[in-house]
Amino acid sequence: MGRPCVGALLACAAIAASCCCCFQLQFQGADAAATPSFGDNFDITGAEDHVKTSPDGQTWYLSLDNKTGVGFQTKQKYLFGWFSMKLKLVGNDSAGVVTAYYVFRGQGAHQGVPQLGQAQQILPDHEAHVRLLQAPPACAAATGNSWWAQPPAWALDDGQRRDSGWVSRNLVIYDYCDDRKRFPTVPEECALRTKTS
Repeated sequence: MGRPCVGALLACAAIAASCCCCFQLQFQGADAAATPSFGDNFDITGAEDHVKTSPDGQTWYLSLDNKTGVGFQTKQKYLFGWFSMKLKLVGNDSAGVVTAYYVFRGQGAHQGVPQLGQAQQILPDHEAHVRLLQAPPACAAATGNSWWAQPPAWALDDGQRRDSGWVSRNLVIYDYCDDRKRFPTVPEECALRTKTS
């Protein structure tokens, strides 16, 4: 048995317009098989009919549309791993496309195993490495409670509400919540938001 595993990985992709994501995966951990298949090590989260694989099983295609999202989650805990992702956007009309890409890692720590994270951003002429937050915020907990769904995690004070309103008025280019032509019925998440001054 190898070193203890640190946490599971959950990767999700969500998008407001059609696109295709391509993932190449390789994970190693205490319980990882020598030649694992995707199905042996991952569960699809979301629309399973939006997932296809290459003939060799090494590349997975997650197709997204404006109705659903899709993701995958490890079945086991891994000490470390890597994957790469490419997004293929809609041709000729991707100006309003909004993409969100999430990687979640368990915040649980094991004595003697450091919590390290790094993100790599590749731009046309260079690449940049970004050091991720290494300590969980004070409001994070190692319990099953949804700390982000309760005050004070989402409650803004007067100054923060004022700043948020300024950003909305001066920096927001497009807000689908206000686009009645494309979305005649107000999306549920838009009806829940509060207007900022």
